[in-house]
Amino acid sequence: MAVGDKIEVAPKKDGIAITGLGIPERMKISKEGTAVFTIDFEEPVGENEFEANVNLVTDVAFEKCGRVELAPVVQTLIGLLQGASHTVRLFDPEFL
Repeated sequence: MAVGDKIEVAPKKDGIAITGLGIPERMKISKEGTAVFTIDFEEPVGENEFEANVNLVTDVAFEKCGRVELAPVVQTLIGLLQGASHTVRLFDPEFL
C-alpha cells in the first residue's frame, strides 16, 4: 500500500503547526496495522482538532526480488518480459 497523489489537511482550530510529513513509500500491510503516512506537529494535537484525507493506492508486490524489497509485480514482470524479448532478438541473425 502507498500514498497516492492527494493529501488534504484540515486543521479544525487556529495555531496548529505542521513540522513534518512522512515520506510516502510502498509499505507491507499487516493484520496489526501499518502507519502508511505520518504528520508531525509542533504541539500535540487531538483527533478532534485536525483532519487529514489521503488517497491510498493498493498494489501487489513481490516481498523480495533480488535486492529489491516490495517490487511491484506488474512493473517487474513487464521488465522481465522486455529483457527476455530483447535477448531473443539478439540471436535473430543466427536463425535466418
